[in-house]
Amino acid sequence: MNPAYAAVLECQDTYDPKAKWDMWFNVDDVAFGLRRTPDADVWSFRGSDDIPDWFHDIQGWPTYSHYLGFVHSGFYHGIEASWLHVLQNMRLDKEQKVNGHSLGAAHACMIAGMMVRHNIIVDELIAFGCPRPGFSELAKLNQQCTFLKLVKNCDDPVTEVPWMMGLYKHACPQTLVNEPGTGDDLFKDHHIALYVAGVQKLYGT
Repeated sequence: MNPAYAAVLECQDTYDPKAKWDMWFNVDDVAFGLRRTPDADVWSFRGSDDIPDWFHDIQGWPTYSHYLGFVHSGFYHGIEASWLHVLQNMRLDKEQKVNGHSLGAAHACMIAGMMVRHNIIVDELIAFGCPRPGFSELAKLNQQCTFLKLVKNCDDPVTEVPWMMGLYKHACPQTLVNEPGTGDDLFKDHHIALYVAGVQKLYGT
């Protein structure tokens, strides 16, 4: 299966309460699942799904992380506690793959950055509808992932914030998919189902 398509399906499952996970975590409003394959640990981070998530989304001022440099304070909430759960449950002899959508994409970038900072190889980081999670130090950590892809659907506005005079950065150019949403909703291009369809259209299954 194409890596981006496999990752977006994992992201879609984070919103499905009936989805099966080897482990599921909700740590200080960072929600993510772990699926283990014979070769890899796959960490998938859920996007905004409730009022605390939305509150963290709008906390856009930067805070300094000893591990990641300056990052979005709302996105960083719960990351250090979540990292301890990731570290305790990862299999260091297996590949580490990280993905996420929306707020979960920012969380995925930060957890992948934590892995790199701790000299753990990140074999794959794929983020969908990802806001800019931090300044250049985090971007440089993410650039050390073996495979890195950021995916943007149409005019998804979430991928263009925060800005702060260009200090917030993406780790690489975004790959564009084209699955337009409908209606006048500002976030009409952001929904995970559109990312699934757009990635499938671009890459196949």
